[in-house]
Amino acid sequence: MTNNEIKTTEAELLNNYLDSIPSCDRKYFAREVVRRCGNGITMKTFYNWKYMSCRIPVFAKKIIEEVAGKEIFIWDTDFTSWAMTETIPKCD
Repeated sequence: MTNNEIKTTEAELLNNYLDSIPSCDRKYFAREVVRRCGNGITMKTFYNWKYMSCRIPVFAKKIIEEVAGKEIFIWDTDFTSWAMTETIPKCD
């Protein structure tokens, strides 16, 4: 799988989650993710992830899932790399 395919799928999964929460809660979700990430992660970085401009680092995926309170991304067994399946929902 290419880097572009991975970042596209990561963004689709993130956007699928964001679409599942009320629009008024999305900005609070994004702010909380950015606050917990620290390390120079800004709202601009979050929106870069959302709009497929760059890949989401593993540590940030874990934080996104912690804030969401559910699994969003598809993980392999050691939680360090990303695994792809055929059942990923596509954004329309």
